[in-house]
Amino acid sequence: MTYNFLIVDDEKLSRLYIRKLLTEFLPDANIYEARNKATAKEILLENVIDIVLLDIQMPGATGFDLLSELQEHSFETVIISAYNQYGIDAVKAGACDYLLKPVSKNEFRAMLQKVLKLKSAKVNTAGPGDLQQQGDQAYLNKKMAIHQQTGIKFIALADISFLKAWNTYTAIHQLSGEVTMASKPISKFEKSMDSKWFFRVHKSYIVNLKECAEFNSAKGLALLMKDGTQIPVSRYRLKEFIKILNSRSDFLNP
Repeated sequence: MTYNFLIVDDEKLSRLYIRKLLTEFLPDANIYEARNKATAKEILLENVIDIVLLDIQMPGATGFDLLSELQEHSFETVIISAYNQYGIDAVKAGACDYLLKPVSKNEFRAMLQKVLKLKSAKVNTAGPGDLQQQGDQAYLNKKMAIHQQTGIKFIALADISFLKAWNTYTAIHQLSGEVTMASKPISKFEKSMDSKWFFRVHKSYIVNLKECAEFNSAKGLALLMKDGTQIPVSRYRLKEFIKILNSRSDFLNP
């Protein structure tokens, strides 16, 4: 199994050293890096991370600040700090291990064995259906980071009804009725979104399949969304659209 790691540390040399150890012991690991809380949060919201290797002291925030903003998560946390006075806080924050810098190879290896055993135990206690459901929920819990002039707006995938193309821009229609404009074409979103959940039914539309209410091929290939919006389905995409619907386990086909 390939694991996704996130190294959060403001010191570049520390990140490089931890990356080197990870690569040595787990050559197939996917490794992300962040030097501050904001970048770490963005990575965690946009990706399914298994294990976070977290420093405590960072400019403007602490590692605990990051964890407090992500109350519901599935990743394991390992604290790697130069300070030894945060043990109790680490336990309260749910960390599964605490390493003091400088970290030796043996300490790092022992930590990996511990945390991977913990992750494996959690996976093995879940049945196949549970794993599928957990994977689906993990994907829908991911958030898009939409860059705007005043900052970054995070939108959960589960909160999206559909996306509509506006020339080189894309309008993101949310379940709340709010519409957020993104300064990139709809084709970019299509490439980054799982077609099991978000399917491009037309050159101008990507729909959240969970938000579809009715599809009637006798009415000009019109797709009715739960919010009442009617969306055209391209004949070119119809066959693949029907195939996706039939493959979905949460859609009954009596």
